[in-house]
Amino acid sequence: MQKALIAALLLTTLSACTAPYGNYAALPDATNAQLADETAQELTVLYPPARTHLSVSQPVNDAYGMELVKQLREAGYAVQDDDKETISAADTELLPISYTVDGISNGLYRITLRASSQVLSRVYSATNDGFVPAGSWTRKE
Repeated sequence: MQKALIAALLLTTLSACTAPYGNYAALPDATNAQLADETAQELTVLYPPARTHLSVSQPVNDAYGMELVKQLREAGYAVQDDDKETISAADTELLPISYTVDGISNGLYRITLRASSQVLSRVYSATNDGFVPAGSWTRKE
């Protein structure tokens, strides 16, 4: 198991910049909500919500993406997503974000969030108790 986890984390680091955007994992809505909540919490560590204006640079038409946008707004971010909501401040610089949710092996799933030039990534393991982190968040600047 430890070798598989190390291989998954290495794969995450090496392929974080090449994965296409979107949600490619067929996960239950409750799991998408859990993962989106944890992603939003990690983003607040790097970017202060009240001062950061986000722009989702991909269509948000999946359960994870919709929940992520909801969680980010609840955390205090101004979020522009797919021209559905615009931010009124004319001089505001938008931080572009995009995400990928995919399965990387049997029972292992990865979230990759790109925020401008930074890439955040985390691997989760599917267990009988639900989805649990298989490691810490990694960050590539």
